[in-house]
Amino acid sequence: MTFFWDRISCFSYFQNFRRTFSSNPNLFHHNNLLFSRLQKLSNLPKLRRIFFEEYFRRYKMGMMNTMRTKMHFVLWALLIMFLGSMTVGGLVGGADILDEIFGLFGVSDDDPQKSIAVVNGELISPDMFFQVVQNRRQTARQEGQELSERENDQLYDEIWNELIQITLIDQEVEQLEIEVTDDEVYYELESNPPQIFQSVPDFQTDGSFDNERYLAALHNPQGDEWLYWEAFTRDYLPRKKLFDRVRYSVTLSKDEVWQEFITRNVDHTLSGLAIPTSSIRGDEFNATDEEVTAFYTSHLDDYLQDETRMLRYVKWDKKPTAEDTSDTKQFGTDLIRQINDGADFTTLAEIHSADPGSAVKGGDLGWFGRGRMVPPFEEAAFKAKSGDIVGPVESRFGYHIIWVRDRRGEGDDEELQASHILLNIEMGPSTRSRLKREATQFLYEVEDNGFGKAVEISDASLDSSRQFTENSPIPGFGFSQVPTRFAFRSEINSVSDIVETDNSFAIFQLMEINEPGPQPLEDVRKRIERDVRQEKQMARAEEMIGEVYEELLTGKSFAEVAETYDEVKLIEGKERKLSTALPYVGSRNPRLLGRIASSEPGELFDPFEGQRSWVILRYNSQGEIDEVEWLVQKDFIYDELLIKRQNEAVNAYISELTDNAVIIDNRRYHIR
Repeated sequence: MTFFWDRISCFSYFQNFRRTFSSNPNLFHHNNLLFSRLQKLSNLPKLRRIFFEEYFRRYKMGMMNTMRTKMHFVLWALLIMFLGSMTVGGLVGGADILDEIFGLFGVSDDDPQKSIAVVNGELISPDMFFQVVQNRRQTARQEGQELSERENDQLYDEIWNELIQITLIDQEVEQLEIEVTDDEVYYELESNPPQIFQSVPDFQTDGSFDNERYLAALHNPQGDEWLYWEAFTRDYLPRKKLFDRVRYSVTLSKDEVWQEFITRNVDHTLSGLAIPTSSIRGDEFNATDEEVTAFYTSHLDDYLQDETRMLRYVKWDKKPTAEDTSDTKQFGTDLIRQINDGADFTTLAEIHSADPGSAVKGGDLGWFGRGRMVPPFEEAAFKAKSGDIVGPVESRFGYHIIWVRDRRGEGDDEELQASHILLNIEMGPSTRSRLKREATQFLYEVEDNGFGKAVEISDASLDSSRQFTENSPIPGFGFSQVPTRFAFRSEINSVSDIVETDNSFAIFQLMEINEPGPQPLEDVRKRIERDVRQEKQMARAEEMIGEVYEELLTGKSFAEVAETYDEVKLIEGKERKLSTALPYVGSRNPRLLGRIASSEPGELFDPFEGQRSWVILRYNSQGEIDEVEWLVQKDFIYDELLIKRQNEAVNAYISELTDNAVIIDNRRYHIR
């Protein structure tokens, strides 16, 4: 069948787009600017996802209401819902047409204020970055999730890395001159219906996706409702073709599949001896100062670190005061008064209880006996009569209002059926205001007298961090990107504004700036001492295993040799699958798998290095191979291994692109 969409110019493409949406002027604040810029483009630009995310976001709900009126609107609404729900990332998806409309990619100015990243000379605009961030946040809010400070920081990193990867992928597509034909676009739509279509009633029969109904709609368009699916498909197919090249380069032999089947399914009996480093003791294996220095000098590359900073800071912990405790208790008393006046306990529990497990059940705790609850709760509840409202009762969790609904049994077997409302004791507004005032006053003192003098005047508690990198928590303070950004974007001795976290208010001063390079010897001394000791122990274990091997060759048994050496551990001969862990060797040890594949049962293996140990094994026997099971599993194993290796190849390909790219990170100019 001839592909029914001719190639169209950018102008006519977006004229269709404009006619469809021009009746909704609120779709975009800069509608006229948008189309005036579109009309200046001479070629059909890449249709990418984020454009639809933003452009259709406000429109998609209205379109969804008319989905069932006719197929034309069904397809339009599906497109909007599909594209509106997509985000940047993945191997096939990409950035959007905004790079060509608003200049979000390929900005020609080298000013770091105009780019959040530069990838091989191609600039990525901060407008693009923050638009995607906003879309992701909105999606999270729609799902009832409010992102924490740390989650926001992780989101920044995630989106920045995705935009870098997308740019690199598109550059590679362009470099390799990968293009798609009309026939390839049409074949993709025919052969791989978008997943979202498969859940739409219009394309279903008896609740299941009906490919014939889908194809009928595809073959018989009612207008230009398929136009945007074509454009989107035309955009992602080059990326798909790029990764298909990588995937198809991966090979997998029948022997590899057979060995994996053996590893998973066939029992092997192996016995042997091991000399673990943990059994080699003595002060002679401790690292001397000379050995530490020599090891450090010869392994400098192992101790390289990024830029580091060191801060000192004053903080005001967000802790409830006695006044906050009193206010919480008074609120509990007020709730009890409302209940006694006729308010519904279950409703109040659903609204006010801080116990998520029982709040959704109106505070219901079910039946419980003695010893199940914290002591203050238990004592108050078991003293009460059925029907009593007790409280507020203070425990380490807060204040409880307890409703004893029923009781049964006697003595030690007595049980209560009760509900409760838990009120957390939290910092109140007045405490928060006081802490903020104290922090503000401290800043004033810093401005007048300097940081050190301000600490003395305010009698504040001063803390200091150790060195930390831009992507690590601040030692002693925890993970918080705001002070981290301050540390890496400020001059020495700079003082931060007030930083608020979930647990405190804090003010920081930058004390040290350390350039990239090897960590100081003293900072890694303990690690080196451990490594040197481990190295010396492994050398001794290797020496001993040679002696043990010679004794085995004389005909001694494993048990006899194990009795001779305190350091030698016996590995009992049990049936095991090679995919499971063998003591001192681990699971899927490549040395062991290779030796078994090339050996016959009964052979004694040469010594080899295990997990912090040296090992000798005898291959005693192999279980029977179930040929029927092989026929059942072989295709599944082949597919599983191939997909795994293909994904590894794709990830390695992307990593290579990233490693070889020249990437300038300008986030510090845009994220505060």
